[in-house]
Amino acid sequence: MDYEFTIDQRGKPIATFSTEQALVGLWFSDEIGDNLDKCQAILDSIEALEIKRFGEKVFTGQQHSLTLTPEEVIIIGEEAQLTDDQAAFYEEDFETEESASGLEDFKLALLDWKAYISD
Repeated sequence: MDYEFTIDQRGKPIATFSTEQALVGLWFSDEIGDNLDKCQAILDSIEALEIKRFGEKVFTGQQHSLTLTPEEVIIIGEEAQLTDDQAAFYEEDFETEESASGLEDFKLALLDWKAYISD
């Protein structure tokens, strides 16, 4: 999973992921933002999944839903709300909005995001 974190002109943290994982970046930027409690809640759920305390956990955001399973993470949204800069970067139409990644890769990226927004 390729990604980078930056701060926009308004001071908001932005996560940019490779095209196939673009929705992960949107989830981090828009649904978590700089909220450490939300970030930690997702990490806690991942840890619970890893020890098989439950089979699936769904987080519903304002624009996307995040589903965690022991094997993968699925992000689904109705309609992409990309900024002009994001749309230019991805150069792709997000009419069908769904992205999947492995749980471990997602967890590592989320830990990096948490460290980034903690600074």
